Amino acid sequence: MTPYPVLYKDHFNLSSPPFGLTPNTRVFFAEGNRKAILDALIYAISHGDGIVQVTGEVGSGKTLLSRMLCESLGEGFQILILLNPGIPPEHILSAIALELGLNIEGRQDKVSLLHDLQAALLTLHKQGKQTVLLIDEAQAIPLESLEEIRRLSNLETGAAKLLQIVLFGQPELDDHLDRHEVRQIKERIVHRFCLPRLTAREVTRYLDFRLRMAGLRGNTPFTPMAARLITTRTRGLLRRINLLAEKCLLAAFLERTTTIDAWLALSVILDVSRHRRVIGTALLLACVSLAALLPTINDRRLLPPATPPPHPLSSNEQPQTVTKPDTPTPVAAKSGDASNESVFFIQLMRIQLTVAQPLMVAVKKRLPAEWQAHAASVQTGVRDHVLFLGPFDSHASAQQILDALPTKLKAYKPLILTRKRIEALYNRQPEQS
Repeated sequence: MTPYPVLYKDHFNLSSPPFGLTPNTRVFFAEGNRKAILDALIYAISHGDGIVQVTGEVGSGKTLLSRMLCESLGEGFQILILLNPGIPPEHILSAIALELGLNIEGRQDKVSLLHDLQAALLTLHKQGKQTVLLIDEAQAIPLESLEEIRRLSNLETGAAKLLQIVLFGQPELDDHLDRHEVRQIKERIVHRFCLPRLTAREVTRYLDFRLRMAGLRGNTPFTPMAARLITTRTRGLLRRINLLAEKCLLAAFLERTTTIDAWLALSVILDVSRHRRVIGTALLLACVSLAALLPTINDRRLLPPATPPPHPLSSNEQPQTVTKPDTPTPVAAKSGDASNESVFFIQLMRIQLTVAQPLMVAVKKRLPAEWQAHAASVQTGVRDHVLFLGPFDSHASAQQILDALPTKLKAYKPLILTRKRIEALYNRQPEQS
């Protein structure tokens, strides 16, 4: 077992690892509609309203919700949990009977087994207990098994259901239930709940909540930009958030820092993306984090030593006189002008149109004043933008900045293009954002 978790616990003064993957009801996060869904489930089961369905993406917290439900129902309920929904239909009743503690050794007759199940459920009902069957990963249930479960939902007294059934599954469960063969069980589902993804604000509060529950005192180590990056990369899914946040804490420990900023989060994300070959998302996240990368130009960490950065080209500026042979000088250029052959941009990456504008604004806010004009983009289609840095007055000026980019960004093969070439490729010019 790696010693790193113990070491970063001490590094952040934590009493326990904050982002464990094992569902733990002690750290149930009530936001993101989780508490509201839990309360609705308790109400539906308590009132015997029939079959209940809960869907959510992989890693959205369904298992934790089901455990919270078990703890919240209290002693008046007998909880049965079916964790292996792939059981063949001929064994589904036996599996439920075993959960009830029935002795089914040598029992093969389905009719007598169903009779014994009904008798056991009726006994529990007379004892004042309501029996609830929770089925995890319900999207994997064979259609024939669903039909057996429907038959169980028919077991009732004159006034109440003997068995309440809750189906937990991925969104594919909806498609499963849309099949004509199981239309009867679909008609018996009286409540449907969907676990939503966490929003950026909820992810920020979730990170802080988990750290506080692990003993954090003082400010959270995750900066707002880092939390936004984590939200984008994980798409607001709890398991992914936990995995990425854990890696960020470990990276912060190895870097001997207690602040997880955008650059550190991006480094972790790109590392994960490289191993998983999730290139499109990594490019988007790299664009977001230019806000963290480019300000380091001020302290020359990204530029060659003793070489002043080239000034950006402004559309309102006139050509200036070169004062130093080794310092690139900006030149004004207009669309359609012959100078388009000598005006250069660095094409960095493609980003999603829905987030292009706010990301460009975030980049500009973090750039030094003299670099404001270097953020430009081209909308290449209905859904995409291409992000550029430029314009530059010479190929050498652009090359100087391209050489100074971090290795992780160079991995996505940025290239230098003239304005004329950009117009030929995308049928439009880069626009300052």
